[in-house]
Amino acid sequence: SLLQETMSKYQVEYSKSSRALCQTCQTKIDKSSIRVGKMVHFANIGEMGRMGLVWNHYTCFWGPQYKSGNGWSDCVNNWANFEGIDQLNIEDQKMIHHQIKGLPMDDDAIEEAEKKTEAAEANAVFTDSDPETIIYTMINKHLDVMKVPDIKEVIKTNAIECGKKPKKADMIKVILDQSVSKISSLAYNSLNKHATANSLKKILKAKGQSCAGTKKDLIVRVLQTCGGVDAPQDMSIAAPPAPALSSKEMGPDEDLLGEEWARLQPYVSVGSKEAVKKLLEMKSAPRHLKIDDNFYIQCEDFKD
Repeated sequence: SLLQETMSKYQVEYSKSSRALCQTCQTKIDKSSIRVGKMVHFANIGEMGRMGLVWNHYTCFWGPQYKSGNGWSDCVNNWANFEGIDQLNIEDQKMIHHQIKGLPMDDDAIEEAEKKTEAAEANAVFTDSDPETIIYTMINKHLDVMKVPDIKEVIKTNAIECGKKPKKADMIKVILDQSVSKISSLAYNSLNKHATANSLKKILKAKGQSCAGTKKDLIVRVLQTCGGVDAPQDMSIAAPPAPALSSKEMGPDEDLLGEEWARLQPYVSVGSKEAVKKLLEMKSAPRHLKIDDNFYIQCEDFKD
């Protein structure tokens, strides 16, 4: 045989192009389709031959033609002999697991695979994408877990035009069509919820920006790269001083403790004259309004 299998390991991946030829059926393997590769020895090339990776369609690999022509053995029934499966999406992992082991993946294995896939996707987003793409990805992720009434409130608070009785998917699309500067508060909350400090540092480092400071500082700096923050102190969630009264002394209905504001969505923070002007320009009142400590303003400030 011109091709001699050299190792029991197989490589599974999505085809990166449509150039590879299936070793079994001799036709092209479509881009993004699952292919199974095997390291082989080309025995007729030179005295020593050479090593190379050859590919098969997923269906061809498990078909009778490959089995009969390549000395198929028990190694294909061993999950450990297949590399790259954890890089596939969950449904494809489940399909291959059933093919190799003859049994469905159990719930624990599915949960572990989902965690790895989610982590890999998140890392790819922060590594390969520009800041604006990352911001909108995090906003989309944030909106996906929000309830419809809260999404409607986001639309009202940011004075976004939307049709009558829109579905959740339609509302999310309308919000994602807005500029980062128009939905800065939502963008901040989305990054604060779904991005880690290390991920934010990756973005800033790629843009040649400083990576120093708290997570709040990093978020504001990322938003500034896309023109998303005109007055950072107004758009971010400030770290409040300790309340004068304990939560027990205040009672459940008197006020919100400072740390509870981060879980109240959506709300508008007011801490400067400019922030008040923005609030007055809104077409509708926000559901929640947070007044910063030690902030006051007089009517004379609005004579202009």
